[in-house]
Amino acid sequence: MNLLEMSFSGSVFILAVLAVRTAALNRLPKKTFLVLWGMVLVHLFLPVRIPSSLSIYSRIPPLVQKAAMQQTGSVSGSARALDKVAKDGGRTGVDIKKESGQVLAGKRHASRQRLAKDVLFAVWAVGFLICLAVFTAIYAVCIRRFRVSAVVKNEFVESWLKEHRCRRQIQIRQCSYVKTPLTYGLLNPVILMPEHTDWEDARRLLYVLEHEFVHIRRMDAAAKLVLAAALAVHWFNPFVWLMYEVCSRDLELSCDEAVLRTFGETARAEYARVLIGTEEQLRMPLPLCSGFCKNVMQERIVAIMKIRKRSKAAGVGAAAVVGVLAVMFATSSSAGGENALPAGKITNISLNLSSQAAQDISQAVIAHMEKEYEGYYHLEN
Repeated sequence: MNLLEMSFSGSVFILAVLAVRTAALNRLPKKTFLVLWGMVLVHLFLPVRIPSSLSIYSRIPPLVQKAAMQQTGSVSGSARALDKVAKDGGRTGVDIKKESGQVLAGKRHASRQRLAKDVLFAVWAVGFLICLAVFTAIYAVCIRRFRVSAVVKNEFVESWLKEHRCRRQIQIRQCSYVKTPLTYGLLNPVILMPEHTDWEDARRLLYVLEHEFVHIRRMDAAAKLVLAAALAVHWFNPFVWLMYEVCSRDLELSCDEAVLRTFGETARAEYARVLIGTEEQLRMPLPLCSGFCKNVMQERIVAIMKIRKRSKAAGVGAAAVVGVLAVMFATSSSAGGENALPAGKITNISLNLSSQAAQDISQAVIAHMEKEYEGYYHLEN
């Protein structure tokens, strides 16, 4: 499976996830969609597909297979014609010159195909390198500016860090460059707060820091790196760009849900007010950072207000959705599917010729070559 085929099947998978998301965003746990996006990413990176008779590709009208069967029929017809010629004693002969012209035409066609593939690869490589350069440049500029931030040391921060221990050392810093809280760093995560943060507003800070802590605990920085890599590899596919945007939103929605699981449903209105009061005024995009920002505000507020207690029905529904989409869109058509070509329909030409016919054709070709190249070449040599 080549890159274009992987990108096409990935696009179909993305559309399926978007359809489910539109229909059930506020009915299923938000983690469900993160699992689905993870499956799409694996689908975009790995060329291997597990065959399944339940795959959506086994249900697509078999236009390609019909064309293959028609081509097989023409090949069988040619074989029968050769068989007839052999039985008639090979009186029509073999046109060596015509065959040589066909061979040369085939070589020219193959050469054009290789050139086209080389050009396409060069175009893809340029786009890939540009995407990598843009992501790297933006991240490098941000990190360079973030390094001038000051470590926050006060009683509230020290108490919060003691209560939220992690295997990786977390730092809380302040920077004039950012206007909303955000998290960056994979091995050494940093929660970066605006310079004019009110450290006396403990309740608001608890919500904000808990949100960023969820990002750190779930390794969302790594998820952003994988998303950026998928975008660079499939830069020519608009559906992958759409996936990057929507998946980034789902990371925030999932963190919102986790925060409310911690503080309880009674905190929904207060948490929503904190979210509304946080203005997104960043000076440049931060593609590899996770932020507590006004990202699609209406969607986040609606999702917050519709969060309910976990139920077995929602869990079963989420598992069913993941399982169905995995079987239907993450697999390839099975050779035993109802639209698959029946075994034995595609056969080698030699299987359509009798042994005697094949021997007669071989002798006719040899006789013609000996006559054509008499005095220049002997087959025994």
